[in-house]
Amino acid sequence: MSAHAEMVVVGSTGAGALETLVTGNTVMQVVNRAHCPVTVFRSEAPSPVPDHRSVVVGVDGSELSSLAITTAVAFATSFDVPLLAVHSWGAGDISERPAALTMVN
Repeated sequence: MSAHAEMVVVGSTGAGALETLVTGNTVMQVVNRAHCPVTVFRSEAPSPVPDHRSVVVGVDGSELSSLAITTAVAFATSFDVPLLAVHSWGAGDISERPAALTMVN
């Protein structure tokens, strides 16, 4: 259905890193497979009404990243909130480095 949607909105369960590792993460599956922008509302939010926290967008220089930036700018502008662009890189397989699991959020 995401191929025909403007945006997919999902809720976050607030599961910790260990629980997510064991049970999987539906939000990440949706984010990685959706054909449109995805917004994640965290479960600890007191209401679904947007507040003044930043819109966060991942940036990697790809064509898809450019589309994400365009969408994030429009979203942040429409709610008059700050925009935060984040760039990260892969750490490889962390399954055999337990200390690295504490960095997963």
